[in-house]
Amino acid sequence: DQTRCARIRHGWTRLARALAIHVLNNRRGQRQQREYCADCGADDPTWASINLGVVLCTRCAGAHRQLGVHISKVRSLDLDVKEWSDPLLALMKGLGNECQNRVWQAQLPASQRLASADVDERRRLFVTQKWASRAFVVPPDLRDAAAPHALHAAAAADDVAAAAACLAYG
Repeated sequence: DQTRCARIRHGWTRLARALAIHVLNNRRGQRQQREYCADCGADDPTWASINLGVVLCTRCAGAHRQLGVHISKVRSLDLDVKEWSDPLLALMKGLGNECQNRVWQAQLPASQRLASADVDERRRLFVTQKWASRAFVVPPDLRDAAAPHALHAAAAADDVAAAAACLAYG
């Protein structure tokens, strides 16, 4: 009976993982979400920052873990299958690497882009600048009368990407 239960749990685990990967891989009109790391561009990332809505390679995931969970909450796409609830999958589908990088790397000079071969210290510095310091985010024009109401409008319209952009601006 324990063997049967273990097989059923294993089957559900595999099914949940397959579903998570399927959802992340099938964004209409965009590169596959599991194709590259949001920070360094490495192929086939196996980690995700579930509160930022991006997928990461193992080395960048380590740098994200050093930021703390108040900035980036890192989970494995392969191991943390219990994390992949329907609302989380919807968030990941609504955001993704391309959407988030348009905001978080808007002012990133090409010469400062992180490469998958960069050393860990450079990776840690880049990840800290990008996600903790918001060094490459274009600040909103607070003179615009709509700016203070943008988050409310995004939430009311159920626009996850616009809401995430508002939060990135602080």
